[in-house]
Amino acid sequence: MKIARILNTLVLCTVLILCNQSIYAKGSKNVILVLDTSLSMLGYGGKNILDKVKGSVARYIDQLEDGDQVTFISFDTEVRAYPTVMVDDQNDRDILKKYINSTEVKGKWTHTYAMIDAVFSKAETLQNEDKDRQVVIVVMTDGIDDPPPYSTKHLNIEKISKRFQDKDWWIFFVNYSDLKKDKQLTSRREKLKEELKVVSEKTEIIDVDSRMPVDKGIEEVQRKEASYGGILFPLLIALLVIAGLIGILYYFKKLSELKVSGRLEYWNNELINPNIENFDLTKYLAKDIVIGSSLGCHLNIRDFEGKSPIVISAVRGPAKEVKMAIRGGGKDYAIEFKNRETGEFLEDGDIFQAKNFTFKYFIV
Repeated sequence: MKIARILNTLVLCTVLILCNQSIYAKGSKNVILVLDTSLSMLGYGGKNILDKVKGSVARYIDQLEDGDQVTFISFDTEVRAYPTVMVDDQNDRDILKKYINSTEVKGKWTHTYAMIDAVFSKAETLQNEDKDRQVVIVVMTDGIDDPPPYSTKHLNIEKISKRFQDKDWWIFFVNYSDLKKDKQLTSRREKLKEELKVVSEKTEIIDVDSRMPVDKGIEEVQRKEASYGGILFPLLIALLVIAGLIGILYYFKKLSELKVSGRLEYWNNELINPNIENFDLTKYLAKDIVIGSSLGCHLNIRDFEGKSPIVISAVRGPAKEVKMAIRGGGKDYAIEFKNRETGEFLEDGDIFQAKNFTFKYFIV
């Protein structure tokens, strides 16, 4: 029962610590979710996919950890950033879903490079505010850069990449365009990926064509996140905790195996014809057996003149075997072996004297 209580306490403390760390400790994320709201998102492969994309994003939000920060950005001709939300409960997740559900497709153009520039600037700002958070960028789009012809902002992806190079960000582009039908799109996609790799080696472009479920994109993002360590870190903690608890359980199990065993004969050596008494050490199932004249002793000998008790303890010897160690007396008296030189451990047949009593130990 004592071991069970100790383990229960340790488990409870561990759970509380892990719960607290999952909210505030290093390992939380700064997530930037980006949704293309250009008119082309209304249909691809003859299907209207926008609502399904929104649904898959909502499910991604439900999987976020408490303590993650999320910024939602939509883009088409213009780039629109929503307030950053700290996810602490379901209400915060619902706020993010409202942002996403309120978006409408209306932009005639897909200003991808303007979006990338704005998103990377936001990511850098968030990282500078809290360097312990992992930046995760998830972009959902169906096209390559197609800026409005009247735009005065002419952006170059090479220059953008060099400005933000060598970041430890996780960048995911979920691409809903049917690349197999357009070789030019395929070429431009590879060029985009090459430039984004300058920013972060952990860059993935995930293609979801018309034959695949829309959810495939976000599912692949979650799988990649897990491979980068977003899930492995808490899993490692859990495994270490379990290993620690197993170690503690093993320790107490081994400790519980240490029980005093054997039998004692004892008599008052000041009497001419003393009565020889017997005492079973094994029946108490105790690690320590106390012998003395006071209440609370396992063996209470009323006529014993020693002020300090004798203690026989089960311990592990040099070869990890269980042995019976004897100590006692202190300044009051010394324990003296009669059949051999006084030793630390009792052996079968040992006779030892303490004050006015003599004891003989038997292994049983």
